[in-house]
Amino acid sequence: MKPYSIRRRLRSAMLGTAGRRAAKPKSMILSEGEAHSGIIEYLEIALPAAAVFHHSPNEGKRGRRAQRDIKALGTRAGWPDIEIVHEGRIYFLEVKRVGEKPTEVQEEVHTKLRAAGAGVEVCYSIDDVRRILEGWGFVLRARLA
Repeated sequence: MKPYSIRRRLRSAMLGTAGRRAAKPKSMILSEGEAHSGIIEYLEIALPAAAVFHHSPNEGKRGRRAQRDIKALGTRAGWPDIEIVHEGRIYFLEVKRVGEKPTEVQEEVHTKLRAAGAGVEVCYSIDDVRRILEGWGFVLRARLA
């Protein structure tokens, strides 16, 4: 999926193709990929300048050969979607669509990461991410309008 602006998605949900208000607005529930893209955009502008984040692309369908190759390179089932490193600590965000929960394997990995001292949380929206980051003590560079 190509990354794109969530603002554009929200705008197009309310407007028709000619820029007029649509008769029926499209669903405002974002897919996991759309939520993920918006969260990445938010992290780029909101995290402290010294923070580093990364997405581990563990999801998606791959052929047997590709699955074997990425497993051999260290890809782990259940690994959270986003890693953030800041001031000597590591934090993880698991992005889910509204109404979905982490899998059993993801829950097991989250438990191991917490036991190792990492912060791990599940998020469903940009607002969730803001609350989580503030709870972890991050001083954010940007605020949601």
